[in-house]
Amino acid sequence: MDRTMSKAITAEQIALPFLYINNMDTWQGAYQSYGGLAWFYLFNKKLDTYGVHSSSSRFWNSKTGNGLTIDVTAPGKQIAMDYSRTADDKMAFTIAVSEKEMQPRFDSGTKRRFIRDRVDVWAPVKVPAGK
Repeated sequence: MDRTMSKAITAEQIALPFLYINNMDTWQGAYQSYGGLAWFYLFNKKLDTYGVHSSSSRFWNSKTGNGLTIDVTAPGKQIAMDYSRTADDKMAFTIAVSEKEMQPRFDSGTKRRFIRDRVDVWAPVKVPAGK
């Protein structure tokens, strides 16, 4: 996927692509490329969100035996992902690719973040003009 911007902007949120999963129980969790793990049972209320710097998510469900791997390749760019329980109890998974490493909106001293009652885990980011 490519995106072209006609002029530079400051984006409050980046979600390209954005995956909407109809049931929070579809996946039990997701492994990250750095070895971390997102356990979705911890998303026990609406608008719980977890953001990570990772180039892949490997979703799994041990009860069904299903899995889904999403790998992102963006040479020279920084990759951030987040998982959210939506207001209507679905799951939202977003990928953001940026020039500089995205910083957590509420705690810039960490590399990943779990927040409650919000989905805007990442601070605004400048997106330059171009492809």
